[in-house]
Amino acid sequence: MDLDSYYTPQRTADMLVERAGFSKVSSCLDSNCGDGSLLEAVARQHVRVRCMGLDMDGAIVRALHRRHPTWVLSEANALTRSAWTRTRAGLASKNCDLVMLNPPFSMTKTRGVTASIGGRFVRCSIAMAHVAIALQMSSAGAACAIVPESLMSSELDASARSLVRLDYTWEVLGGLRNSTFHGARANALMIAFVRRPESLPLRASQHRRVEVPFLLRGGLPVHEARYSKDGIPFLHSTDQHRPLTELRRVRAIDRGLLAGHAILIPRVGVPSRPLPILHALEQVQLSDCVIAIQCANSRHAQLVANAIEVRWRSFAGLWRGTGARYVTMERLERWCLGNILTLYS
Repeated sequence: MDLDSYYTPQRTADMLVERAGFSKVSSCLDSNCGDGSLLEAVARQHVRVRCMGLDMDGAIVRALHRRHPTWVLSEANALTRSAWTRTRAGLASKNCDLVMLNPPFSMTKTRGVTASIGGRFVRCSIAMAHVAIALQMSSAGAACAIVPESLMSSELDASARSLVRLDYTWEVLGGLRNSTFHGARANALMIAFVRRPESLPLRASQHRRVEVPFLLRGGLPVHEARYSKDGIPFLHSTDQHRPLTELRRVRAIDRGLLAGHAILIPRVGVPSRPLPILHALEQVQLSDCVIAIQCANSRHAQLVANAIEVRWRSFAGLWRGTGARYVTMERLERWCLGNILTLYS
């Protein structure tokens, strides 16, 4: 089994802790602790800190425990619920002060994993899944993470970024050379996360009766579609106003699958008013030129559509380019955070 064992060099770990500058740390978790370098860096600066660690490699966990017998360490996969509900380290990490992370960067053959974030199942990179789940399950006040550069901008991680940003602000502390980790060649960033004050309206926990929308980009190019009468409806940007029963059926892929309630918008061109609202009882395959704003139910979808209509000029201004007008997931994500979420303040 490939455990993606590219451990953090001591100098890099110390630099991350120093740049973050967090004070008064009494408890710290690393949910991919490896040889313990990140926890040791924190312990050098905060001598009374209580350290907790999870790792899939049982041998490295046992070796680390021999070096630090007072630490709470458990062998577990941090992407599983049992890691947080059935292990000493997972249970001890609730409401810790600080999370330190250097999660696996490896991508699976299916291009990502599905993670439960804020009560939603979201497709994202394995690195983003580790970051989001560690923050969610520990409810840490702050975190530092070494992540691949793509985590900050990739469309694969757009939905997960939106959900994490409900509870945490982000700051890039610096970049790392692609030779930082022995045997790996990934460009990386050091990022600090700080939990938003409870008084801010963006905290998802403060609005349990209201579901927050998030974005999904379609994944199937038209020229790659394989039509099949036993497939699922294929929704292209030119089909957004057509009933699902009239759409051609295709073999589904693992990207851009949608079911439930959503507002549909084109990725290229200029959106037209009113935006179509989809109510899909079965799974639909979105083409790569369609973006969906997913919602909890029909009432929620109408609320979001109304919010966009009120701010239409600002919304339509997101589509721009030197040739054809287009929108990026990053632009949409920022706009939604600044406009749609004001519904809940």
